[in-house]
Amino acid sequence: MQNDLDIPQNHIGGNFKWDIPPKCTCGMFRDAIEKEHFVFVSDRLHKGWNGFYMHPVCANGESVRADGISITHCPFCGDEIKAKKFYPTNE
Repeated sequence: MQNDLDIPQNHIGGNFKWDIPPKCTCGMFRDAIEKEHFVFVSDRLHKGWNGFYMHPVCANGESVRADGISITHCPFCGDEIKAKKFYPTNE
C-alpha cells in the first residue's frame, strides 16, 4: 500500500490490535478504520484513550493539514468514540 502522507503504519487499521475497540450505534466508525482505512488512530492518548484523525487531501493530492483533522465523534451516527490500542508490555 502506498503511503504518500507518511502516516505511521501502526496508525492504519489492520496494523495493530485493540485493547478496547471503538463502539458506536451504527458500527460504521470501526469499519472506517479497519476496512476503509479512512480514519487513522494516533498513538497519543487523551484521558487514557487513543485519538482519531483523518487526512483530507486537495485536488492535487497534497494534504490539507500536515497533522490531519481530529475526530472525537462518529461522523455517521454522532456517538462519542472512546477506544484504546493494545500495547504489549516489555515483561
